Amino acid sequence: MRTLREQYGSEVKFTQYLSTKQGSIHLNKVNQLIGLPNIVTTKTVNEMSIEGGSIDVVGFTERGEAIVYEHQDISGSADQTHASKTPWYCVMLKTMGYRVLGGVLLCENVSQKFLDAYKEYRWSSERRSYMGHFNVHIVKTQFTDEGEFIPVLFEDSEVKPSRSTNINHYKDFYHIYARDWSIQREDNKDSAITLWHRIPELNNNYMAYIHTLKNTVKIGLHCEPHRIVTEDEKNLLKAVAPTEWKFRDSAKMKATIELTLPLDSNPETWANATETLKRNIRKHLLNS
Repeated sequence: MRTLREQYGSEVKFTQYLSTKQGSIHLNKVNQLIGLPNIVTTKTVNEMSIEGGSIDVVGFTERGEAIVYEHQDISGSADQTHASKTPWYCVMLKTMGYRVLGGVLLCENVSQKFLDAYKEYRWSSERRSYMGHFNVHIVKTQFTDEGEFIPVLFEDSEVKPSRSTNINHYKDFYHIYARDWSIQREDNKDSAITLWHRIPELNNNYMAYIHTLKNTVKIGLHCEPHRIVTEDEKNLLKAVAPTEWKFRDSAKMKATIELTLPLDSNPETWANATETLKRNIRKHLLNS
């Protein structure tokens, strides 16, 4: 993988590129990674000046919701200045009347302290709807040798495998049915193989999956917030569960809805079941 310095030679050039229509495709890769909706337009640093500073790029969804993108300088390592500016910009845009879905700091290296701090911000955003603008993330910037932008998550100072390298068992399924899904990774453990993906309308406490076992295939959605699952979260799962999906909350820190299918079931059935789940989620959120 290539660094920003190797690919662009300048953080400014990359930021300018991100503000173009083609650059929005790059930013939507980031959004898919962290569970945010796609953006359709952007405004640059010159167009989005705020009191006391200016934002690298602001993306806007089809509904006009704003997402902040800040990029670390050419050093690549997240510093206090850029890590602090990202959530601050989210606050400032909110005070200007925008509905802010969150912000992203793009960099090449980051300390665990910064990752932990951003988890605290996200914890606040998940507990209080009026703090939703604190849905902030730190994402790794990297490029293939061919110049393709491949953002990945930092996880406990390690990087999760990127979409381009993490799909093996489900490769054909992905290319036929799930090219627009927010794929996170593929786990292959003993006789269980799982394709994990996020549903953009839900926060990062939720993770959807296709789980192939010895005799069955399971399609499901976990809520695993690293704390006790709330009644509101359980009720959301029950409300969006399609017909024949089962709910369980046998663990205090995890609740699940799931559909069990035969091992020889058609992959198109897996995709259709997942799309039904997504539609149910959108209907529920629209009417709640």
